[in-house]
Amino acid sequence: MAGPPARGRHAGTGRRDARQRRHRPGRRRRGAGHARLPRAGGRHGLRCFMTPPVRAGRGRPRRSWRTPLLRLATLAVFLGCWLLFSASVDPLLFPSPVRVVEAYREMLETGELVGAAWTTAWTFAVSMVLAVVAGLALALLAVRSGVLGSIIDPYLLALYATPVIVMVPLIILWIGVGDVGRITLVFIGAFIPIYVNAEEGLRNVRADLVEVTASFGASRRDVVREVVIPGALPFIAAGLRIGLGRALAAIVVAEIFLSLTGLGGLIQASVGYLRVDKMVAAALVLSAAGILTMALMSRLEKRLEPWRTTT
Repeated sequence: MAGPPARGRHAGTGRRDARQRRHRPGRRRRGAGHARLPRAGGRHGLRCFMTPPVRAGRGRPRRSWRTPLLRLATLAVFLGCWLLFSASVDPLLFPSPVRVVEAYREMLETGELVGAAWTTAWTFAVSMVLAVVAGLALALLAVRSGVLGSIIDPYLLALYATPVIVMVPLIILWIGVGDVGRITLVFIGAFIPIYVNAEEGLRNVRADLVEVTASFGASRRDVVREVVIPGALPFIAAGLRIGLGRALAAIVVAEIFLSLTGLGGLIQASVGYLRVDKMVAAALVLSAAGILTMALMSRLEKRLEPWRTTT
């Protein structure tokens, strides 16, 4: 009887080699949980685990063409309602858009509007620059020195809650009715919200980011410039927005009650002469200035915060 077929002398060796290849470390098949990890360093190192930075202009929703169209339609409806309503009342008390345009042309020919707008813009610019510099500097000092913040915060908050018009008599008595008085009143209106929001933003900067940056040998100036200021930018931007609005309101109060100059003085003088069309024209210039400053603030905010994805 014939025995089983003779096996090759290398048959057992082949099976052992197959088992060794199957169990050899580092040769696992790539499955759901065995993806190859990238090497550290180089172009494809640890960066692949980080969220790619959002570049300016990318990752933001595109503005639809419907938005400007809707704005123009709303403006047309507003002007139409204004024109219809002004035709049914006394034009001396409620001028039509046509009379307001004529008032613009009259004031531009005499130079009255340009001079008033320049005075208001100059006072506003000087006051805002002083408020921003003083607010940010005092916020940094208050955060570094907890004692200073705890001392001045209650007084500044009390001053913030006080209406601007209440301080007009005190400014007239203490400072006067000239340019310094107007700048002081506008400065007070804009400085406090800038300081309060900047201090809050600086206190809410993540401490772990500051510690990590300092552990890599960064100087204190580099930590403030690269970590602290960018972390507090949303709060600072919010303070600037509030400060701009309060400054525009304060400058009208200052020009009406302290000295009849600028657009506020033009409004007050127009009411005295029953020139409501001039008053409406000056008020529309102030509204346009507010819209323009807010738009510039939004553009600056996008430039300083390129990671933002909202418009």
